[in-house]
Amino acid sequence: MVKRFKFQDVLPKEFSNYNEREVIWLWHYLIDMNRKLNNQSFGCVHVMAEDISKNITYINDDFIVKLENSKNFVMLAEEEVSLIRNSDSRLASWLFHKLNSLSFIFRDEWLGGRLTENNSILAALDCDKRSLSQKRAFLSQLRAEWSENLKLDVSYRWIDENKNDEEFGIWLLKSGKEAIRSEVVKGGVNNPLDPESRVLKFKCMMDQWDQPEIVKRGVIDKLKLRWRSRGRTKSKGRIQFNVLVRPETKDDIKVLQGWYKLKSGGEVLDKLVKEAKIKDFL
Repeated sequence: MVKRFKFQDVLPKEFSNYNEREVIWLWHYLIDMNRKLNNQSFGCVHVMAEDISKNITYINDDFIVKLENSKNFVMLAEEEVSLIRNSDSRLASWLFHKLNSLSFIFRDEWLGGRLTENNSILAALDCDKRSLSQKRAFLSQLRAEWSENLKLDVSYRWIDENKNDEEFGIWLLKSGKEAIRSEVVKGGVNNPLDPESRVLKFKCMMDQWDQPEIVKRGVIDKLKLRWRSRGRTKSKGRIQFNVLVRPETKDDIKVLQGWYKLKSGGEVLDKLVKEAKIKDFL
């Protein structure tokens, strides 16, 4: 049984089977026909449906045929756009970049937060006047390119191991920018606020850098050497000290490590000992 949504009951009966994607397309189709729709309604599909219903006061067969022909000329079937529909933020950022390079237009209202990133990309595809065969060719090309791009992920293992490290995330973005001379990427990933999102932005930077895989892999490997060398330098003046603790104590040290935003259990012990000295316990 096909799931129905409340906004479908608001639409004129001729369009009551339209899904969210089709409502967004219909909205822009009517705008392009110089129909007066309330721009403030855009983004909330239920309110959009209400506005569309108020605007279309007379529907005849010619109008329906013209509209359906226009829709069928530009809108691919749902199963054909699965790459976009199921994209995560990293893939969405890359798709923004690629479709923009193919001269697909992204309207300001799509990118202002009124639509999800996936719906913004679909809107750019659906509202473009190029034929279905051209769009299929583009998507086939994009699937192949993304599959090739993912081969680089094996080089990210050391990065993923450090993805929760605040210092590492800041260093990675700075070093990546210096290496590829660019840092701006498409989509919401461009302004990271935590270590994991900084790692994600770095990957997006590499995804959208127009260089062969071998060049990208070389840059990643050099960054790996620099980070590990940096770690060895910082370890100078420290000694190995092994102690036996209860399992629950080990868990508590990990909690304190996160609380204090320290990199290791050893740094937690250093901090506790330092604080004991300040309080004259030692």
